[in-house]
Amino acid sequence: MRTDNLIEKSTMTSGVADNNSALFADLYANRLVSQIKNSGDRIDLTFTGEGALAFARALVKYVDEREPRVVQQEEEDSLMPKQEVMSKLGVTHATLWNWANKNYLVPVKVGRKVFYHKADIDHLCESKK
Repeated sequence: MRTDNLIEKSTMTSGVADNNSALFADLYANRLVSQIKNSGDRIDLTFTGEGALAFARALVKYVDEREPRVVQQEEEDSLMPKQEVMSKLGVTHATLWNWANKNYLVPVKVGRKVFYHKADIDHLCESKK
């Protein structure tokens, strides 16, 4: 898919410092970021100085908004081995088995090994307090 059809060519003057020009540049840059996310492998862009700066600001804003979600997702998805869960919660194999049968704490099996989501364990620890 060619990006010439996706990105409407427009000109931005680089010497104008009024609010309308800055607002236009930010809106244009935000639109470019969203189109780049949805476009194919190759994209050709031409910028003025002001347009390049606005695009860079929009790109940094996009990355900053996305980054905390990625880190939070990794923390939530981390797994704890069964032995570690038993020692942290102070429970036995039988208790974990009962909780699994009641869908109170559902294990994740990787091969023959049993793990639990760290977020679930943290939630149980918080509810015990």
